[in-house]
Amino acid sequence: MTGRPAWIPANSICEQAREMVSNGLTVAQIADCLGISESTLYGKQNDYKQFMDAIKKGRVEGLHKVSNALFEKATHFVRYHFIGVFFSTPPVFVNLLFISA
Repeated sequence: MTGRPAWIPANSICEQAREMVSNGLTVAQIADCLGISESTLYGKQNDYKQFMDAIKKGRVEGLHKVSNALFEKATHFVRYHFIGVFFSTPPVFVNLLFISA
């Protein structure tokens, strides 16, 4: 009686795993996408250095994506220049007009 065929992470699977990790998927989600259990995923990382390296590379890429996005969000702002004041009739509202620089 033969069991289930051995799951071996080929180059294409390593690339898929790297991409999934870099996009922030959890171990459970990655294992589900690859059709294996979480314990198999962890075990194959220990058995196949290439698979472990792909996952590590994906983590680094994911951290870069997040840190770059946070930096961009924190440092990107629009500068406005004040160009005038407009009064409504009757004088209920004062509108300030700004344009982006």
